[in-house]
Amino acid sequence: MSDNNIYIYGYGGMATLFHHIAKKNGLSIAGFCIEDTFFNPQTIENLPLKRYSEIVAENKQQAIDLYIAVGPTKMNHVREKIYKMAKGDGINTPNFICQSTFELPPYSIGDGNIILNSGVIHSGATIGDNNFLSSSVTLGHGVTLGNGNFFAGGVIVAGEATIQERCFFGLGVTISDNITIADESFIGQGCAITKNTEQGSTYTPAAYKKQKFKSDRFCDLVF
Repeated sequence: MSDNNIYIYGYGGMATLFHHIAKKNGLSIAGFCIEDTFFNPQTIENLPLKRYSEIVAENKQQAIDLYIAVGPTKMNHVREKIYKMAKGDGINTPNFICQSTFELPPYSIGDGNIILNSGVIHSGATIGDNNFLSSSVTLGHGVTLGNGNFFAGGVIVAGEATIQERCFFGLGVTISDNITIADESFIGQGCAITKNTEQGSTYTPAAYKKQKFKSDRFCDLVF
């Protein structure tokens, strides 16, 4: 694939972050694209923003690689729609695995996944399609990851856990071993999940309570 045929779908913060990481990993991005309805002529990171229909037309002349770098809007249904649209239009959606990822084979991976810097993939993991893993996400041994999930930074999924489809995981979430996270579970920042979840369930951490001790005194008590 020639570098001038690589595009990013999206034009927000997620897309620009991915552009920076892709450049650091040796990819030269030709530009960004967005659904025609939302198109507004502009440049992003000194690169052109194109209508998605333009990318479809260009792909008929010469194959294009498209990376989908958008957030988890509507419990990842928007990302799923974009991914299926691209596949239906015959556009290649390759995996991106950052060079700093620690990979311990064997493991299997599908299509259209983005794995950012400092991640960990242990042996026996199975990764589906169209997942977005932000920085420092760990997938333990034998983890099964379905399709269309979104992981913020620092999530840890312990061994043999199963993540189904279109789930969201906030910063620093931990998932215990041998449990199942059901479709479209929303796991908020800092949660530690130790039991199976139900489809469409929402988890948030208990409210943080301000302690009566000053920080230096509390530190002395704890350490």
